[in-house]
Amino acid sequence: MNELRFKFFLIGILLLLVPFGICRSNVYAENQTHHESMVPTISGLDFDKTSFFIASKPEFLDRLYKRAKQHFIQAGLYKEKQGDRNSGKVGSLLLELRVDPIEIDGQKKFMYQQGLKFQEKVVPVRNPNISVTSVTWSYGTPRPIIVDSVSIEQLETDLDELITEFIRAYKLGNPDK
Repeated sequence: MNELRFKFFLIGILLLLVPFGICRSNVYAENQTHHESMVPTISGLDFDKTSFFIASKPEFLDRLYKRAKQHFIQAGLYKEKQGDRNSGKVGSLLLELRVDPIEIDGQKKFMYQQGLKFQEKVVPVRNPNISVTSVTWSYGTPRPIIVDSVSIEQLETDLDELITEFIRAYKLGNPDK
């Protein structure tokens, strides 16, 4: 009987708290548009000074790189003269579409990690004499997932979503580019 009362007590508390959370988020939303509430950490980034790398199956790298490059060209971010030189680069954009075979209970599975992250040198305000390379923007799954298989078409679909999100965030933070 006490267990049943405790469950009703918890449900009552949740019913009281949920409307408060909804009201708070609605009040906040009224004062800001969706774009205003998001401040991309890639604001002020010069894409010409960004290196781009892909981590995936070696047999798919060329195909995936060409597809990503096409997205950057269509968005007006990639210039042919930019090339792949690393001199003068301020950060790296890493596209991860990792597919690693594993065995679970005697069955072949794959551990799939997909994400896009921008890394750059960061200097802490508290001590400007030190710097560290850190991820300052990311998008994708936070942890690998276990799947039966991953096709090149799935990799391309995920690439399209990840690169599109980066371009959207980049243009939001750099509207003049």
